[in-house]
Amino acid sequence: EQARGHLAAGALEAGLKAVDQGLQLDPQQAELIAVRQQIQERQVFSAKMAEQLAGCAARREPDKTLPESERFAAQASAASCYRSLLGLDAGNAEAQAQLAALEQDLARAFAEALEQADPTSAKQALDALESAYPEHSALAEKRARLARITELLPDLVTIAGGCFQMGSPKNAREHEADERSHQVCVKPFRLARQEIQVQEFQRFVEAKHYESDAEYGIGGIKGCWALDLEADGDSWKYHAWANWRKPNKYRDNDPRDPVVCVSKNDVEAYIRWLNQETGQHFRLPTEAEWEYAARAATTSTRFWGNAADAKACRYANTADTGQDWGDGFPCDDGHEWIAPTGQFQANPWGLQDMLGNALEWTCSEYDSGYEGKETTCAPTDSTAPIVLRGGAWNSAPAAVRSAYRNRNYPESRYNFAGFRLASDVPPKR
Repeated sequence: EQARGHLAAGALEAGLKAVDQGLQLDPQQAELIAVRQQIQERQVFSAKMAEQLAGCAARREPDKTLPESERFAAQASAASCYRSLLGLDAGNAEAQAQLAALEQDLARAFAEALEQADPTSAKQALDALESAYPEHSALAEKRARLARITELLPDLVTIAGGCFQMGSPKNAREHEADERSHQVCVKPFRLARQEIQVQEFQRFVEAKHYESDAEYGIGGIKGCWALDLEADGDSWKYHAWANWRKPNKYRDNDPRDPVVCVSKNDVEAYIRWLNQETGQHFRLPTEAEWEYAARAATTSTRFWGNAADAKACRYANTADTGQDWGDGFPCDDGHEWIAPTGQFQANPWGLQDMLGNALEWTCSEYDSGYEGKETTCAPTDSTAPIVLRGGAWNSAPAAVRSAYRNRNYPESRYNFAGFRLASDVPPKR
């Protein structure tokens, strides 16, 4: 009875000891021999289960040097391994606990990838979760959330922090008085690979029934600063017909164009909506972050070199002689007006259109002396002039420089000014 009790309790060694003691008294006792065989079979089975648990555990914690997709696949395989073990030993507490923990881990990896604005990793985690746990209660909800966020998130480039020489030397050919050369350090951050497109801004407008400053007439003027060769007086001025929907009288919007004719007020409204929809914390880049990213570790006038030569047409949509700009770069970039985003060669850090195409809002208040405001964001309700950077499709070489600074009030809008998004790098969990 004592041996059977140990067997029922899973105390196999104690059970064998009790059997051996009994057999010393009666070596031929059939019941004791039967119990000993049961215990030995249970020991073999337990050893097999322990070996399988070890194999499952190896998949449970895959090599961290593997690509993330392979790690997620290994975890899904570990779940199958534990399920297989439970098919043989339904009461195995370790397998049950590990199977439940794996489900939590994959669900957490999905959530953290979304928090990191990494839809690729989120999809891989969700695919692994669905493969291993097709009965997971929130799969449909997670799929819908991922689809929505993937649609809205820009393609982000992570920029390592560092120090650089901001501004331009006094002896530089195109140096301006507000470009004092000074060292600035920035923390790691993320920056959108491209400017926000018309189709992206349109989603926001339709979702919020938003009316832009140009359409509403903020500042007492309807419209946007644009070119109208048939207008009375100056051809470049605020025209009531011009807004983000129709910024150019001579060219229809392409959905992939950078959205322009947006004030900084419009941009902040877009960012508030996007953050609410995605759970992210997007913002505009500071002026220092913008120049650091535009330079991409270069110290030349432009990230492709110093000379105002034909090389520019490979990297930027700007004023050029091929499109009849008398003071433009000596080449033809193939675009008379603005161009869809991503048409030109990226800078060394993979960022496109940092110079040319559309001037870009930053979040920093303009300070002609560079006394520190270039490293911070102005309050979103600030009425002070805000820095714009990068030059545009109509900019001559002097304005297409990493150090060049422009600025205007938050309600200002131009048919050559748009924006790209930035965010802090969230800590890895």
